[in-house]
Amino acid sequence: MKKKLLTAFTVIAVSTVFSLQAFAIDLTEQQALEAAKTYLPSDAVHRETDSERFYYELKFYSATTDEKYELELEKATGKLLEFTSEAFEDKGGKSVILTTEDVKKIVTDEFADAEFLSVKLDRDKIYQEYDVHFLAKNTYAEYIIHPETGKILEREIEKVTTDVDKIISTTEAMNIALARVPNAYMHYCALKADNGRLIYEGEMSLKQTEYEFEINAVDGAIIEWDVDEDD
Repeated sequence: MKKKLLTAFTVIAVSTVFSLQAFAIDLTEQQALEAAKTYLPSDAVHRETDSERFYYELKFYSATTDEKYELELEKATGKLLEFTSEAFEDKGGKSVILTTEDVKKIVTDEFADAEFLSVKLDRDKIYQEYDVHFLAKNTYAEYIIHPETGKILEREIEKVTTDVDKIISTTEAMNIALARVPNAYMHYCALKADNGRLIYEGEMSLKQTEYEFEINAVDGAIIEWDVDEDD
């Protein structure tokens, strides 16, 4: 049985972390492997480890859940930076049985303190699925959930250094962008995680000009501003 991700994500291989801090050394690949297993079903099989400059990227597969997993662990501390999962049977449902509240319950079973940013039912020609974005303590996550069975088809969980209680609102971020281009039409503005920090990513247009932007979710500073003018 899979461990609850809330516990696994916040209580991280404590003995390994403390021993690393005491001796100020990086994780070995074997230590990283053992730490990664604490987040996974007991039958998860290790497939691959990539050693990057500051972190290990480890890949696993579980036959019990029929999911593949990818984890990033910081070499210096052993902390989990990112966790993703993907079900091999990843198609959505042809009908919708679960309500929005049912879907939220599935998420809060893993993250009790989840603060929902959006819960949206996505449809294509045949299949449907719930797309869920939420915050938890120092965590940003996106889930894809089957609308009939409640199976979590995909998880993207990222640890963030941003204090989630101190971020500006979506409306404030939109107003910052619109202050540069008054009367522009806002196509979207959404909170995202980017390399451990929270940002607002958006797109708007005015007449024949399109604007894409990224805004720091804490101080409101514009990080990126791209302008595309149609000829």
